[in-house]
Amino acid sequence: MEENLSFKKDSKPYVVFRCVNCEEYQYVKQTQKTKKCLRCGKKYNVKNIEGLEIVNGITKAVQRVIHLQNNIALSEGFEPILKNESSYIITPQKSSKRVPNYNNISDNTIEERFRILLRKLSLQYQEFPKYMIELKLEKHDIPKDKLNSLMQHGIKKGFLKCCQNDYYRISNLD
Repeated sequence: MEENLSFKKDSKPYVVFRCVNCEEYQYVKQTQKTKKCLRCGKKYNVKNIEGLEIVNGITKAVQRVIHLQNNIALSEGFEPILKNESSYIITPQKSSKRVPNYNNISDNTIEERFRILLRKLSLQYQEFPKYMIELKLEKHDIPKDKLNSLMQHGIKKGFLKCCQNDYYRISNLD
């Protein structure tokens, strides 16, 4: 008896979308009920997701997500990020420490808003590239032309550390 061991082609539809919080592209099968972001922990109801596009097959979905993430990096002039396990955070159902609410950012100065932006990034990533900071500037009402001076100030004060390959890390933000 000869068995035919061939792989079935996965032709199920997958929705490719971008996380609202961390702006990471992801995919989800349309038959799923919910999807949890691996980076920030935000839960999405699949019926309510306004997807970027629908692709058939998991292989195409993964390739499309990688392509979109690389386009973000290249459009900002950086090398694409290859993720490792330490770049993801696991969010438990009940957090033991309270995360301060930074929603009232309009009352703060540009330097305070920049520190808030860095705090939020440090909660999501241990190290992050400069283009991630640039992506978040508009959300925190910080002009792009002030970024270099704010980063130099942060490095000089010691709360922003420059790591390998133009990546940054936060230390002693208070």
